Amino acid sequence: MGRIPYQADLPIQAYLSPSKIPNFVTDPGYQLLGTLNVIITIPTEEERNIIVVCVFSDTELHAVALEQENEIPFAATLQVIE
Repeated sequence: MGRIPYQADLPIQAYLSPSKIPNFVTDPGYQLLGTLNVIITIPTEEERNIIVVCVFSDTELHAVALEQENEIPFAATLQVIE
């Protein structure tokens, strides 16, 4: 998928891997965990670089999304498949 002008959200699929060194989500044993959705607060026509960092700690998954150029934070939510 290419650049989408005025994109209001950025869905990112998150997978679980049985391997300590994951390769491809099509490999045996991989499972779709859900979709991490980054909300782009002010969509623009220009191409933007978004940094998404996921931290697995304690009993929670934390996600932080920032626009790379000016470090504007974006909200990120995880929709887990049941």
